[in-house]
Amino acid sequence: MDSKLQKLKQWRDELAQRSGKPAYYILTNKNLEDAFRLKPEIPQELESLSGWGPKKVEKYGQEVLKMIDSDKETPENNPIENSRNDESILSVAQYINFINLTVQQFNEIKVIGEISDLSGTERGLAFFDLKDANDHESTMQCVVFRNNFVYLSHLLEEGLGVKVYGLPSIYPKNGNFKFVITRIEPIGEGGYKKILEKLRKKLLEKGYFNEERKRVLPTVIKKIGLITSGNGAAIHDFQRNLADFGFDVFLKNVYVEGDQAENSITEAIKFFNQQTQKFDVLVIIRGGGSWESLKAFNSERVVETVISSKIPTITGIGHENDETFVGMSSDFNCSTPSIVATQISQTREEILDNCNELSNNLQDSQENFLNNYQSKTVNYLNLLSSNMEKVFNNFNQSVKQFFFLLNEKIFQTSTLIQKAENFKNKITQEINLNLNEKIQLINLAKTKINFLNPKNILKKGYGVIYSAGGKIIDSIKKIKNKELIRVELKDGNFKAKIEKIETKN
Repeated sequence: MDSKLQKLKQWRDELAQRSGKPAYYILTNKNLEDAFRLKPEIPQELESLSGWGPKKVEKYGQEVLKMIDSDKETPENNPIENSRNDESILSVAQYINFINLTVQQFNEIKVIGEISDLSGTERGLAFFDLKDANDHESTMQCVVFRNNFVYLSHLLEEGLGVKVYGLPSIYPKNGNFKFVITRIEPIGEGGYKKILEKLRKKLLEKGYFNEERKRVLPTVIKKIGLITSGNGAAIHDFQRNLADFGFDVFLKNVYVEGDQAENSITEAIKFFNQQTQKFDVLVIIRGGGSWESLKAFNSERVVETVISSKIPTITGIGHENDETFVGMSSDFNCSTPSIVATQISQTREEILDNCNELSNNLQDSQENFLNNYQSKTVNYLNLLSSNMEKVFNNFNQSVKQFFFLLNEKIFQTSTLIQKAENFKNKITQEINLNLNEKIQLINLAKTKINFLNPKNILKKGYGVIYSAGGKIIDSIKKIKNKELIRVELKDGNFKAKIEKIETKN
């Protein structure tokens, strides 16, 4: 992302934090990205963009243009220069933005004092005055917004000496000048222990220290995400006591004390949880130190990050007698970094010892099995041999019986075939005899038929007379004068017409 665009969004976020509103209530990411692409020369050009209305342009346009075009500052776009010229007059909103942007150029400011006139906590935020411990006439108004109140509520107590972190800001709606607090620390060991006890009760009520909430560590640990200072003594103690079992250790170098430690540790835990490769455990360690140097490990933010980690955590923070909330909330806590390494190595050694023991037990079991079942196997083989001999004897006997029955059936079949053959010959003879007799009868019938065949008579000079209707005329009475007739001879036929009929007396 372009550094100018990033700076725009950071400016918007800080403005939202001071006003106690969500960032998108001020300007959305799209508002800023569109403005960055447009690179307007005057604020009114922003009104052409979606989501930019006249009120937003009037309220934020000048500052957005200034940050986009930070390399070029003209008298028209420079509020400081304008304030030097009587010709330009700032609106109230521009003045407030100018003041807020000016103080935002400083790094986080730290102020010490005593809390007084505390109010607003029932609404999930806090207002109070911070009084100078030596000059009670000097006070400043402070505010803790909702996003930080959840982590700072236990630190808010009348008369408590504290160190507060934050930036001053003017609230646009009423012009009140307040110090917007992001962190609070009690002053002195006595005050710190008192607040620490309140935080302990708070975390205890949330169940963060409950053993039933904690996860069992993986049986096999291979990949380790290590969170500690790369220059501290803790990492050397850890490495020196971590046996050479092929562990893959990935170091995330963090601050373990000071103002940056809290964010540095929480970001490291989130970093490992976002990696695609699966880590078996996270190890959070640091050496011993004063109560002040261990503050980051008693932070509610760090505790919540440990609780929300998807990867089981092992902690070794401080010396034997040091106790931290991060250690109490982790899945497995050791008293020192060296013991963490020893515990991980011991787990691997126990696995190897178990594997060796299992291997020996397996070998013994194998030998016992072979010894116990060798004789049984021999007996089974002898029994199998004896049974197989019986089986083969029975088989041979069955084969002999089979062939005996087969020969018997072959003989019976041959006898039946011979009988069938004799029966066939007898039937054939009878059929031939009957057939000759029938042929003689047929020839005799054929002779008779030929003798009676009209066509044979025709060969002797006779003819057959048919009426017009095709009926044979065998009597003179069946014809009439002038009637047409058909006469069939041996080699054809002809038609004739009756001219005269003569009958016999």
